[in-house]
Amino acid sequence: MSAAGLTVAMIVRDEESNLRELLPGLVDVADDVVIVDTGSSDGSVNLARSRGARVFAAPWEDDFAKARNRGLEEVRTSHVLWLDADDRIDREALSSVRREALARPQTGLMLLLVNESADPNAVSSCWQLRVFPSRPEHRFEGRIHEQILPGLAATGTPVEKLDVTVRHTGYVDPGEVARKSRRNFEMLRREIAGGRENDVSVLLHYVKAATMCGEIEEALATARRCVESPPPETPAEIIQSAAVTWARIEYGRRRADEALRILGEAVERVPDDPIVRFFRADALRRSGDLTGALRDLEVARAAPVRCTLLPLPVAGLGRAIRLEMGELQEIFCRPADAAALYREILDDQPEDRAARRALARALIGAFALREAREVLDGLEDRHEDAGEVCLLRATLAFQEGRDAEADALYERALALHPGAWAASLHRGHIALRGGRLDEARRHYERALSVADNPETRVGLAASLLEGGRLTECLDHLAEAVGACVGRPLPRGTEALSGEALYRIGRYMEAVGAFENHLKRWGAEARIVKRLADCYRNLEAPAAARLGYEEALRLDPGLVEASEGLQALETVH
Repeated sequence: MSAAGLTVAMIVRDEESNLRELLPGLVDVADDVVIVDTGSSDGSVNLARSRGARVFAAPWEDDFAKARNRGLEEVRTSHVLWLDADDRIDREALSSVRREALARPQTGLMLLLVNESADPNAVSSCWQLRVFPSRPEHRFEGRIHEQILPGLAATGTPVEKLDVTVRHTGYVDPGEVARKSRRNFEMLRREIAGGRENDVSVLLHYVKAATMCGEIEEALATARRCVESPPPETPAEIIQSAAVTWARIEYGRRRADEALRILGEAVERVPDDPIVRFFRADALRRSGDLTGALRDLEVARAAPVRCTLLPLPVAGLGRAIRLEMGELQEIFCRPADAAALYREILDDQPEDRAARRALARALIGAFALREAREVLDGLEDRHEDAGEVCLLRATLAFQEGRDAEADALYERALALHPGAWAASLHRGHIALRGGRLDEARRHYERALSVADNPETRVGLAASLLEGGRLTECLDHLAEAVGACVGRPLPRGTEALSGEALYRIGRYMEAVGAFENHLKRWGAEARIVKRLADCYRNLEAPAAARLGYEEALRLDPGLVEASEGLQALETVH
């Protein structure tokens, strides 16, 4: 009979660097460490033995289950925890695993596996059976993505969840991800050909491996099959995950309508699926439906994000939802709401640089300039985001009226990142503010050559207005309006349109433009005064008088409004 205790069982090949980091915590807590080496050519074997692990050699036969089962044959304790060399578990967590396993001797334990990624939004997590009683009947099945759960089910061994996290670091390096994806693709293809063509879990892993290594047609056909003709009793989470993958492939093939159709059907199947809602929001945003995107994100944010047996991007999903919602709130001119969302991310992950940069940007947009400066001062210089941080510092200086400093910083941001259209946009604003119209137009045109954004069109229109080129001004404003389907117009669009129409003499149209500006942005003395000018030219003196009086109420020192009233008195 096995002694009460916990053995950590692993299979390795050329994992010296990982073992150097992982083993000290294992041998200090576990009762035994068993390692099966499948052909290392580095110092893995000697290192493992020097740290107290028992090491056994086995040939690699393209079969993860077979290699793991070889290690289980050498277990001498009552319980097993299986790990990979690129897994990480701290000493306290391992002590908890040992304690709970011995307290529940006839129970398997699922631990929370977090798959780390270079992309914070791609971090995935799932519940995985990692701890189980050591019995001859408990053996792994499957050449790849091997499972121990069927063996426990066959013996009637119950399984419970334990709130302990294992971090898997094997998918951080892009080169390693590519290598593993190709290996997994080939092994899974053999598994499917060998009789597992109806195992939807295998099929889903195959879809993801095929996508990662560029076998797009294979991925597409298999994902579509999982969604349209799944085997009976296929879990909803697998169908939904396959639908997301299928839709993303279609979007990558520039079939946006088909991607939205697939995601729409997935929403109908499970309306509160936060992952499907998030990816549909992304597709809607790319197609220009920002209102629909925001609506989906609101549902995704409110829906519970549940860890399942599938590796889904649960860990990164809450962050991604908030970042995307924040960006949309900024587009909808609600920077304070955006800042609140970014702060939620930082409450959980204080060192998240992307969220800190986003918070600084939103605070600048909300004119909370002191807070924005504090956030930026807390960001140490790093090469990978130097251009973005420089752009934020420039925009802060611009909002504080330090135009010369802002212009120099924008110029530096462009040197670091020539595609930073916002830097050229703001350099245009600085030149326009300084009355340098030709220079302003050059900056706006450079920004347009990088990205045709409505904000840039509005800036260029302002410079054309000041130069008296009224028809061209209106043409660019019309372009900006046409690009804003599903999102609000940039601030100033309607006011500039009203001013150009007024100068041309199209007073009734100008009235409509000015009134739309006031409805959207609230009372502004100069806009109210210009609206009164329109009424005066339309020979509506009562409306003009009310307008001038309202403008003076808003700004008693507005000379032009007083002059307008005097002109009315002279005429009437």
